[in-house]
Amino acid sequence: VGCKEAVQPIHAPLPPLVNPPIPELAPPFESRIINAEKGAILSYETGSQVVIPPVALVDRAGNRISGEVEIAFREYHDAASILLSGIPMNYDSAGVTSDFQTAGMFELRAFQVAKDSSSKEEIFLENGSLAQVNLASTETEDNYNFYRLDEQARGWQFEGQRSPEVNIK
Repeated sequence: VGCKEAVQPIHAPLPPLVNPPIPELAPPFESRIINAEKGAILSYETGSQVVIPPVALVDRAGNRISGEVEIAFREYHDAASILLSGIPMNYDSAGVTSDFQTAGMFELRAFQVAKDSSSKEEIFLENGSLAQVNLASTETEDNYNFYRLDEQARGWQFEGQRSPEVNIK
C-alpha cells in the first residue's frame, strides 16, 4: 500500500502540568482589576507586592491590551497549600531529578474580561516587559534559587539567584 500525501501525526492534548488532587481545596486566587495602560502596584495582606508596568500587556497575537484587566495572584507558603495546588515539586538539573525545598511560591495570571463579562481571555506580558513580584517569605536564609514553571516546556526553568530583601510588613 502506498501513499503520496504526508500524514500529520495525531497528538493527544497534554494533561495539565499543574493538577490539584482536590480542585475545590486548591488555594484561591486573589483578583484585582487594573487599567492596562497605567499599570499598577498591588499590595497584599501577606506583605507581598506585584508591580505590573504600564502598556505591557498583550493578547496571544501580540496586540497591546487597553482598558481594564484582571490580575489574579496567589501564594503558597506551606506544604499543605503546595500539595493542594498540584504544583510539581521535582526538577531536573544536569540529568539528576531532585525535589524542591521552597521559601515560597506564587502564581500570577492576567485576563482581559469581555465587555459583557461572559468570558475572559488570558493575556501576557509583551516580550521585553517584566512584572516585578516581591514575594513575602518567613525564610531568612539566602540559599534559595529562583525557578519559573514553564507550562509550554513542561518543567521548571532556572531563573538565577538573588539575595533576600527585608520585608518590613
